[in-house]
Amino acid sequence: MQCYNDLYHLVIKMHNKKRYKNRNENLEFLLLRGLEDPCVGKDKGANDSYSVLYSAGFHKVQTIDYPNCRHELLKEDNKEEIYNDILKFYNK
Repeated sequence: MQCYNDLYHLVIKMHNKKRYKNRNENLEFLLLRGLEDPCVGKDKGANDSYSVLYSAGFHKVQTIDYPNCRHELLKEDNKEEIYNDILKFYNK
């Protein structure tokens, strides 16, 4: 049960824009999600995460959604595609 409590408090802290001090506005983010992941709150949760980062001043946020995938993306059948997408992001 502690993990749920920790996750809850993490999400609350994430929404506090004052916590994003000394930020590098040129920092690029890559948000990945499996469309079948019950943990991210579907489209509403994904859009919310994006919006929080954007409103905190991070305007270089890229998102990739993977159909038929759940929470542990790097254990999915298409993990090579996901690894390649991550490498492309870091190597650009």
